[in-house]
Amino acid sequence: MRATTPALVVLTLLGVVLADTEIRNFRLPLQETAQLGPSDSIPAYSLGISSRQVELSVSDQQPDLRVTLDAEEHLGSFTARISWPASSPTAFGMTLHPSLEDDQVILYINSKPLSPRFPHRHHELLAKLPTYRAASPVTETDDGYNTTFHLVFEPLILGVIPQTSVPAIKYISAATIFSLLLVPFVIRFIERFAATLPESSPHARRDEAE
Repeated sequence: MRATTPALVVLTLLGVVLADTEIRNFRLPLQETAQLGPSDSIPAYSLGISSRQVELSVSDQQPDLRVTLDAEEHLGSFTARISWPASSPTAFGMTLHPSLEDDQVILYINSKPLSPRFPHRHHELLAKLPTYRAASPVTETDDGYNTTFHLVFEPLILGVIPQTSVPAIKYISAATIFSLLLVPFVIRFIERFAATLPESSPHARRDEAE
């Protein structure tokens, strides 16, 4: 258990470091935003506040998505965030549009490759060698990509704190309070321990020096 707990903490922090995130905070009902018209060419999904998250993907063949976020008759402050691995360099855009229902909002997600692939000239050189097997062709227009991402939709506590962060905040607060309560006892113990140490007189220190 001693080895498992630190390992889980490291893996959790590593997942945060190796992931990119895009966030949009908003209030329902949504106001002063242009309504998004229907489009048969863009896939449409839905995500309810009870489900909280869903896994989706974008690619060069389908770079745009639209997701209906359903607060299920709840109004107030919410957050929508998408996260994807840093190993898949992708630029995401998120825009919010009102729905016909006050407790719903349409999230429009667009994407594009952040680092398009370029042709490798060494493939062309190696292809001319008789013992080299031809590799898959790579062209200058080959900027295909396929990125899987997680979409999370949840309410904001006090308008700023995501609901899933509340347990962690409680744990940190409890640890801080416990540490503050423990400090006086630690100081008192150190003082008592120091008082038990034998004190050497100035004459004894002078004799030791001689």
